[in-house]
Formats: sequence, structure tokens, C-alpha cells
Amino acid sequence: MLVFYLKPVFRIIMNTYVNDHDWESYIKLTCDVSLKNYRYFRDNEPEVLIEISKLIDDVDRPITKDCNSLFWHTLCNLVKPLAYSVPYIALGCMPLHLLYMARLFIESLMAGLYEDFLNGDLNIDEKLKDATNFRMPCGSRAQKNIKYKQLRQEINRRLDWLGNELGMDPMDFICDIYYDLSKAIHPITKRSDANTICGALVIALTAFASGTPTMRAWLQPAECEGDVEAVRHIYTSLIHMRLSINMLVYAWGSLVGKLSNEELEDVRRRIEDAVKTIRQQ
Repeated sequence: MLVFYLKPVFRIIMNTYVNDHDWESYIKLTCDVSLKNYRYFRDNEPEVLIEISKLIDDVDRPITKDCNSLFWHTLCNLVKPLAYSVPYIALGCMPLHLLYMARLFIESLMAGLYEDFLNGDLNIDEKLKDATNFRMPCGSRAQKNIKYKQLRQEINRRLDWLGNELGMDPMDFICDIYYDLSKAIHPITKRSDANTICGALVIALTAFASGTPTMRAWLQPAECEGDVEAVRHIYTSLIHMRLSINMLVYAWGSLVGKLSNEELEDVRRRIEDAVKTIRQQ
């Protein structure tokens, strides 16, 4: 089933790497490496392929069209098309791109939820304009902003059945994931819970020191076999991406009334499945 997604990508970032006469060899390399990684995952890490399939199935669910909903536009016109690139990215063994994507999904969906819930009377253009000032309702920012505080409270209330499963409030869980993802996109930073330096530069230097291909940070395929860290990041990113998307879809459907009870139950089952997967890690 996933072999369908092994179509070569014809947009190349590194023009210096691929000259005009090298197009065919580059495309062959892309396909060969992706197929090799697919076989490696199939035989050794099948849960990665399972999570990819579940993610595609999650974003592919039918949602009633609502052109005045910023959340609907985000889910259907941003998250869904980008999620279709996840099989190529994962099979190319490019975990950093999944971190970027997961962070973008969370913040974009949260902005859509914020606008639909707190500014539901605005039209889509007004919502977009208002969203330019949106920031993730996490940490001290959420305590100082009345609207952010209200949004957090309502999300926690709608997902209160999930609190015991996560071991914390649902919004705290989402913010923790978001902060962890954010660490990778900053040039250099430090984790708040440990004296550990991290960030894009650390990833690049670690790759250089360990001999791991620096293409891990570029849009080029590499082999996953033997790269335990890359596989771990890919698998964790897929689970967190799937769980966060479904948590926000459930909150949106419940708060704004866009999903029926049957549809909410379906999303809840998807959330519980992702939580179960996390517990089994």
C-alpha cells in the first residue's frame, strides 16, 4: 500500500548537487533508497509503517465543508496535503522534516480553533487577519491573556476524559509536545528540564561527528538501517503528530459543534489508539 507513495519528487533544493544530466540518477537514488527503507521498516520496524497509514487515514476522514471555518481550511487545505508527503519523508529517513511538520500542524490547528471558537462571528478574511497576532496559548502567555486562558480551559474541559491517560491536563500535554518540537527548529537552545543543549546546529554537528549523513537535515533520502536515533524520532513524531491532530479535531468539533456525536466518538477512538501506542513504547 505504501509503495504508492514512492513517487519521485521533482523539486530539488540542492541545485549544486543535481546537474541537468544527473536527474535520472538522482530520481533512481531517491526511489532505491526509499524502497530499501520501506523493506527495512517492513521487516524490522513495522510499527512505523502502521503509524504512517493511520496518520493518512486520520487526515483523510470526511469533514463537512465550512468555508468560513479557519480550522476546516487548516485541516483540509494545509494539514491534509502536507500529511500526504509524510510517507515520502519517512521512507527517505528525514526525521527533521517531520519535526517541522508536526509543529506547523499543531500551531496552525490551534490558531484555527482559536478563531472559530472565540471569533466565530467573523468572516474568514477577518479571522485570518486576527490570527496574525496569534501565539500558542502556552506557559505564562496563557496566564496573561484572557482569551488564551479561556481557550485552554475549554479544551481541557472537553478533553477531561483524557487527563488520566496522559498524566496531565490535555493542553499541558499539547504544549509540552510543541515545546519539544520547537527545540529542533531553533539554531541552538537548551531544554528547560535538563542541562542539555539542542537545536538545529546541534543536530548538524552531531551528524558530522558521528559520521551520519548530513542529508538528514536536507531534502535528500538516506538509509535508515543502523540509525537508531533517526528511526526513533520518526516513530515518535508520527505518534505525536497523530495524537495532537486528533485531540484538536475533537476539541474543535466539540466546542464549535461541527462534529456529530458519532463523529466525536470516532475521533475519540483514534485518540485512545494513539495514547495506547505511546504507552507501549
